[in-house]
Amino acid sequence: MLPSTLLTLLTLPLLSLATTLTLLLPPTTLLPNPSTLPPSTFALLQTSGQAIHAPLSRANTFLFRNLTAGSYLLDIICKDYTFQPYRVDITLSTSASTSASDTIEVYQLIHAQGWDAKGPKLPPLSGFSAGNSVFEVQPLATKDYYEARPGFSPLDLLKNPMMLMAGASLLIVFGMPYLMENMGEEMKEELAAQQKKSPLAAARGNQNPLQGFDMAAWMAGSTTKSASASGSGSGSGSAANDAASGSGREKGEGRKRR
Repeated sequence: MLPSTLLTLLTLPLLSLATTLTLLLPPTTLLPNPSTLPPSTFALLQTSGQAIHAPLSRANTFLFRNLTAGSYLLDIICKDYTFQPYRVDITLSTSASTSASDTIEVYQLIHAQGWDAKGPKLPPLSGFSAGNSVFEVQPLATKDYYEARPGFSPLDLLKNPMMLMAGASLLIVFGMPYLMENMGEEMKEELAAQQKKSPLAAARGNQNPLQGFDMAAWMAGSTTKSASASGSGSGSGSAANDAASGSGREKGEGRKRR
């Protein structure tokens, strides 16, 4: 019993150091050939005070070796594609019969719900060596850095407010005479009666006091005209007075002669 217990205690550190995580990129509809990913693509495992980088290999995998127990944030950084963030939980087994695949769990992570809100769990792939946990990761979408220029569409012209206003004006100009011609006599009389009762018709009937006002004449010399009118009036009055005095003098001289 004692030698087996010592052997188990000696193999536990080796098993903890042999904990390996492998991420595999399978061909998908969005990414038919993972080998076309740029060489700058890498996976990043982060925990408190530690960050582990794993570059993209020729086998389209990310390999993390000698992982210790803890919770990690897994991000795949790529300039062409967006990947789902994951949470990786690694727990060390106290039994020598427990494989390393049972100690690594990978969950989809939703940032908006916090760190403790775990998403769906990724199933590990079978058929690999002991101590190596393999999981598949897939891209979510492609990254677009430039906004696509919209093409020309006649519908965009019809949606323009200026075009709608112009179309409504043309419809009123060319459509109203046709409607008036095809309108019945009773309808025309009713329309005329409604137009007479409208406030616009009443406003048109009232004479504007400024309608006969001449701004140019007022600014040029309305005072001169009034002065000339008064002057002509006084001149005619003095002429009449002179004529009356002259006729009185002639009458007086005639009486003296007699």
